[in-house]
Amino acid sequence: MFFIMSEMDSVSKKEVEVLVTFFIDRLKDHHSVIPHVLYGLLALTKMENLPAEQVEKILRGIFSEVYIPSLLQTERFCAFQLVSNLIQNRLTELQQMGPDFVLGFVQMLDGERDPRCLLLAFQIVPLIVQNINLGPFVEEVFEVTACYFPVDFTPPPNDGRGITKEELSLALRKCLASTSKFSQYAIPLFLEKLDSDIQNSKLEALNTLAVCCELYTVEDVKPYLSAIWSGIRKEVLDGRDEDVESAALRVLSIVVRTVTSSETELILVAEFLEDIWKECRHLLIDWEANLICSSSKLLKAVAQSSHVAFSKIVPRVIPLLLQQYTLSPQESEKPKILDIMNQFIDILKNFSSTENDQNIDLELKDSVLALYFSVLTSEVEKLQVVGLQGLSSAILVPKIMEAKHCELLADHLIHLCLSEKCKTVREHSVNLISKLTFHYPHVTKEKIIPHLMSYVSSGPSGDSRRTDFVFDSLAAAASHSNTFYMIAPLLVKYIKENKVATQIQNQVEATQCLLKIVKCYVEDADCALFLHESCFSHLLCFCLHMCQDTDLSKNSITLVEKISHVLQVISQQLDASLGSAVMSALVQVVLQGTTSKFHGRNGDDLNIGNLYQAESVQQHLVLTLFRAVVCNVRTDIIIPQQQELLQILSDLMISEDSNVSVTASQCVAALINKMEAGANFSICLDTITQKLIMTVENVTKQKARESAVKGWSWLTKALVLRGDSQMEYLIEKLTSWLEDEVLGRTAADGFVTVLQEVPEVLSQSSHANVKIMYPQRFFLSTLPKLLESFNEAQPEKKTNYLLAVSGQLKFLPRPVLKSELVKLLPVLLQSLNCPDIDLLGTTLSNLADLLTESVLLFEQYIQTLVPLLVKLVSCQQSMRVRMQALKCLELLSALPDLHLLPYRQQVISELVPALDDHKRIVRKHAVQARCSWILIGQPGK
Repeated sequence: MFFIMSEMDSVSKKEVEVLVTFFIDRLKDHHSVIPHVLYGLLALTKMENLPAEQVEKILRGIFSEVYIPSLLQTERFCAFQLVSNLIQNRLTELQQMGPDFVLGFVQMLDGERDPRCLLLAFQIVPLIVQNINLGPFVEEVFEVTACYFPVDFTPPPNDGRGITKEELSLALRKCLASTSKFSQYAIPLFLEKLDSDIQNSKLEALNTLAVCCELYTVEDVKPYLSAIWSGIRKEVLDGRDEDVESAALRVLSIVVRTVTSSETELILVAEFLEDIWKECRHLLIDWEANLICSSSKLLKAVAQSSHVAFSKIVPRVIPLLLQQYTLSPQESEKPKILDIMNQFIDILKNFSSTENDQNIDLELKDSVLALYFSVLTSEVEKLQVVGLQGLSSAILVPKIMEAKHCELLADHLIHLCLSEKCKTVREHSVNLISKLTFHYPHVTKEKIIPHLMSYVSSGPSGDSRRTDFVFDSLAAAASHSNTFYMIAPLLVKYIKENKVATQIQNQVEATQCLLKIVKCYVEDADCALFLHESCFSHLLCFCLHMCQDTDLSKNSITLVEKISHVLQVISQQLDASLGSAVMSALVQVVLQGTTSKFHGRNGDDLNIGNLYQAESVQQHLVLTLFRAVVCNVRTDIIIPQQQELLQILSDLMISEDSNVSVTASQCVAALINKMEAGANFSICLDTITQKLIMTVENVTKQKARESAVKGWSWLTKALVLRGDSQMEYLIEKLTSWLEDEVLGRTAADGFVTVLQEVPEVLSQSSHANVKIMYPQRFFLSTLPKLLESFNEAQPEKKTNYLLAVSGQLKFLPRPVLKSELVKLLPVLLQSLNCPDIDLLGTTLSNLADLLTESVLLFEQYIQTLVPLLVKLVSCQQSMRVRMQALKCLELLSALPDLHLLPYRQQVISELVPALDDHKRIVRKHAVQARCSWILIGQPGK
C-alpha cells in the first residue's frame, strides 16, 4: 500500500482527504495495524495535494491515538520522518498548532534510545524551536533533549548504520544552542557537568557552552557570570588537560565579548572585569604558586575578546610584567615572563587603531622596547629568541615602533647576523629583517644592506655558516620592491668583481641568494625587465669569461652551474623582443665563440674559441649556459641559424664526455620540441637521427655509442611530449637497442628519461610543447611491444626489458597502472628472481606503491610473492632491497587471514635475522613487518 501510494503522481485533494480520514480511523484499530498506517500517512505527507487542514488532523490523530515510544525502531523512525517532512514542507500549518504540536513531539521523543531516531530528532528540534511558539513547554523541550547530554554512544563493531558519537554530539549541540530561551536551564547544566571528574564531559560542556554563549545576551548570562568565571578559572589553573583548558579559554573570551557588548550594563562590565583582574593579578606576582602562565592565559583570553576588555587589561598587565621581569628572583623565569609579554603585544597588534593605541602611553612604550633591546645583547640564547619574537609583533604596531626605534633595531639585527653563533637566534633575526624591510624599507636600505654587503666584500671570515646567514639576511632584506632594486645589482657586482679564488664559495652563496630573490620577483613585468638589464647579460658574460680558463676548479664549475639557474628563471619571463636579442647573442657564442653582441654593456668582447676544440669542461659549461636560456625561452622567440646550431649540437651529442653529451642532447631536444612543424623540422630531425644511428652502428668507441643512445632518448622525449607522429620510429629503434649486450642497459634507462620530469628542460614551466597525458600514451604504446620482446628474448637479455617496463611505472597515474595490472604483475614477479640490484630496487618500490593502493589485487599471487620477498630480506648487496622487501611484506599482511595463515610461521621465522641487521632503518622495518605477521589470525586484528 505504501509503495503504491508513493508512486501515485496525480491524486486529487478530495481523494487525499478520503485517504487521510481512512488512515486516521485505522489508528484506532488493533496495534498490529499501526505500523502500516504510519507508512501510509508518511506517503500522504509527501503529496503536494495534501490539504492544509489535513496536516493538523494527521498529527492530532497520531499524538492522541499512538504511543510512539512503544513502537519498534523502524516504526518510530517512520514517525520522525513524517514530522520532518511536515516541518520542512508544511511549516505554516504546524505554526498554527503551536504548543499542541510541541507537546506532541516532546511525547514522541521521550525515552528514545536508537541513534538513528535520535539523530533525526535532533535535526528536527532546532527547526521547531526557531519556527514554532513553544508556549509553556520551553523547559519540556529542553529537558527532553538535554537528558542525552553529554552523548554517551559507542558504535558496535561492524556497525552498518554509520552513525558516530561526533555526529550525535554536534546535532545535540545545535539543539541546545538553538534559542536563548534555554539559557536558564542550559547554563546550570553545563556548570554541573564542569564539576564532573570525566574529562570528556567537561570538554563537551565547554564546547556547547561556547556555542550557546554566541547566541545569548547579557541578560541571559548575567545571573551566572560568577559561576562561569569560577568554573573556567578552576579548569585553566588546574591545567591537567590541554583540550579542556583551550575550550575553557574560548568560553571565557565569548562570555566577556557578550558582556562587554552591552551599552546599558556598564557597571556590570566594570565589576566583572575588575574581579577577573584582581584574581589574576596576585597570581602573576606570586612566584611560589607557579601559576604565572595559567593566569596570563586567562587575562589574554579576556583582553583579546573585545576593545573594552583590552583597554581594561593590557595597560595594567604590561607594567606589571615589566616589574616582574626586573624583580624576578630566577633567571630561568625571565624568558617565561617575556614570552607572556609577547602574547599581549601580539594582542595590541590586533587593536592598533589610533584610538586603541592611546591605551599604551609613551613611557610604557619606551620601557617595553628598552627591555626588548636589552635582551638582544644578552648571553642567554632563549632570551634573545623571545625578544626577537616580541619585536616581530611590536613592529606591526606603528604607535609602538617609531623611526628611531627601527634604526636601533636595525643596528641590533646587523650585530646578531654578523656575530651571533646560535643558529636559532640568527634565523629569528633573518625573519625580523624581512618584517622590518616590508614595513620600513628605508631603514633597511640605509642601514642593513650597506653593512651586510660590506661584510661579504671584506674577505673570508673563516666562518662559512655566518656567511650563509648574511646572504639569508640579504634575501630577507629584499622582501620589499624598493630594496629588491638595490640588492640585486649589488649581488651581481659582488659575484662579478670578486677576484679572490678563496672566496668562490661566497660567490656561490651570493648566487643562491640572488636566485631566491629572482624567483620572488621575476613574474612581475617591471622586475623581469630590470633583472634582464641589470643581471642577465652581466652574469652571462662573467660566466663566459670564466670559461676561457683552462684550469677551472670544482667550485668555479659549481658557480657557473648556479648562475645558470638564475639565467634560467629570468629566461622564462623574457618577452619576444628581449628573448630574440638574447638568443641571437648566444647563438653567436656557440657558433663563433665571440660575445660581440653583448659589447657596450659588459666591457670587452670575449673570444672563447671554437667549441669543438675546447676542453670538455669548457664545452659543458658553455652548453650549460646555453641550455639555461634556449630550453626556457618562450616558443614565439626567434632562434636564428637553427640548422647550423643543431649541427654543432648534434656533433656534441656523441661526445665521449657524459656531461657534454647529456647537456647537448637536452639543448637539441628543447630546440626540436619547440620548432614549428614543416619541411625544415623534418630535415633537421632526419639529419640528427641519421648521425646518431651511424654512431651506434658504425663507431667503435663505446662511450660515443652510449652517448648516442642517451641523445636518442632525449630526442624521443622531445617528440613524445609534443605528440609528433615521427616518435613511433624513434621508440621502435630505442626498443630494438634493448637487445644489444652493451647498450641495452643505456636503452632501458632511455625509457625512464622519456617520462622523468627535469625542471631545467622540457617542462611546462620552461614553455615546452607538452601534450596532456603523454606519460599514459607512451606507456600504453610501448608496453605491448616490450612484453612481447621480453617473452621472446634470451634469458640474459630479459633484464633490459624488465628495467624498461619497471622504470616507467613510478611516473604513471595509479588508474593506468590498475588497468594494466593483470599484464604487469607476472612480469614484476619475474623481476624479483633477477640478480640485478637496480632492477630489484625499482620493482620492489613499484610493488610497495601498488600494495598500498590495492592490496587485494595480489591475492592470487600470494603463493609466489611471499617466498620471493622473504628471500630478498636477506639480500646483502643492497640495503634498499632489504628495506623495500620488508615494507612489501608488511603491506601484504593486510590481506585476509585465510590467504596468509599458511605462510605466517615461515615469515615470522625468516624475519628473525633481519631484526639484527646492521642498518637501523632495516631493523625498524623488520620489527614492523614481523609484528604485522604475528598478529595474523589473532583476535582483534
